[in-house]
Amino acid sequence: MEPAINIEETPGKVVGRRRGVRNTLSLEGNRKQDAIDWNRVFPI
Repeated sequence: MEPAINIEETPGKVVGRRRGVRNTLSLEGNRKQDAIDWNRVFPI
């Protein structure tokens, strides 16, 4: 039985990339972006 995927073959393209995990409990950071995100989640 042949495997469905050839693991030795390199992929043709990258669809997306993962971002690094940021510390959500940190008080440092971009407060303006935080305000924009909160307003997007809870619109007035």
